[in-house]
Amino acid sequence: MLQRESMMKALFNELKRNGLMKKVIFRHYMSKDYDPETDRNVDIFIDYKLDVYLNSFSLKEVDGENVRQNDIRIKFSKNDLNIKPDLLDIVIWNGELYEIINIQSNFNMPVYIIQLRSPRGKDNG
Repeated sequence: MLQRESMMKALFNELKRNGLMKKVIFRHYMSKDYDPETDRNVDIFIDYKLDVYLNSFSLKEVDGENVRQNDIRIKFSKNDLNIKPDLLDIVIWNGELYEIINIQSNFNMPVYIIQLRSPRGKDNG
């Protein structure tokens, strides 16, 4: 396992050196809380800055339902995020909000592979 982790770390470092990693904000859903000013429950998130490898799906992978044409995939080391990603989380890239559709991970895989769906809209802070 350690050998696989060190190989993945070396790969991500090489991608970063070659400018192939993208900076994103990983917005992790925490809970709902009551806001007395608006008299409503609001979602509480914590933001994490991440360097990720981002790529699109091949035409063979696009089925129009599970994987759509504009879906993208991000990959990053599990060591770069100290929480477990959840489908309620959001990824912000280039000011656009992306919803998480699928999270791939297992004990033997030292990376998260996350499918993102087309922008939900602009991030307003």
